[in-house]
Amino acid sequence: MSPIKEKPQLTEKPERKKAIKLSEAGVKVTREPDGNIEKSKINSAGSSKMKVRQVSAGEVGSTAGGGEFKAVRKYAMALVAARSYTEKGLRDKLESKQTYTEEQIADAIEYVKSFGYVSDEKYARYAAMSLYRRGYGKMRIMMYLVSKGISHDVMDGVDFSEMDFNESALKAAEKNRGKSREKLIRTLKNYGFATSEIIYALENMKSEDDGE
Repeated sequence: MSPIKEKPQLTEKPERKKAIKLSEAGVKVTREPDGNIEKSKINSAGSSKMKVRQVSAGEVGSTAGGGEFKAVRKYAMALVAARSYTEKGLRDKLESKQTYTEEQIADAIEYVKSFGYVSDEKYARYAAMSLYRRGYGKMRIMMYLVSKGISHDVMDGVDFSEMDFNESALKAAEKNRGKSREKLIRTLKNYGFATSEIIYALENMKSEDDGE
C-alpha cells in the first residue's frame, strides 16, 4: 500500500449554507418528508408564485446526509493510514461500528479505493510474500488469503514461481528437528506444505538430526 502523503480535502458544502444563500436571494426554503428541499420565489406581497424542486431524491445522500458520508470517509481513510486492509476487511471494520448505513459504507470504500489505498491485488501479493518469508507453505498462504476475503481470481494473479517451497519445507523441518517422524510430518502439513515438499524436506535433512 502506498503511503499517504496528504489526506484529500473533502469539499462538500453543508446544506445549511445553501439554505442561507437561498434565503438571502429571496427564496423561501422548505423541506418535504422525504428530505428533499423545495424553494419558492416570494414576491413583494409575500405570496409564492412558483415552486421548483432544488434537490432530487438521488442527491439527498450528498446534501442532507453529507455530514454522515463525510464522517465515514474520514474514518475509513484513518483506518487505511494505520494498516493495510482488504476490501472485505475494511467493510467488516466499518460494519463493526454499527452506526453506518450500507450506503455510507459502500460510498466510503469506493472513495478510499479511488486513491489506491485499498487493493486486494496488492494486499494478496504482499501478504503472500510476507507469509512465505515467515516459512509458510502455499496452501497455508492461500487459506489465509481466503480468510481475508481475497477471491480466487485475485489469488490466481499472485506469482508463486519465485517462492521455493521445497527449501522452505526443509528449513521448517530443520527448525523442528528432534520431533518424531510422525509429529514432524504433521507440523509441516500445518505449515501448509504439499506432500512432495514434505518428502523433499525429510530426504534432505542432515542425517545426524534425522534420528534414524
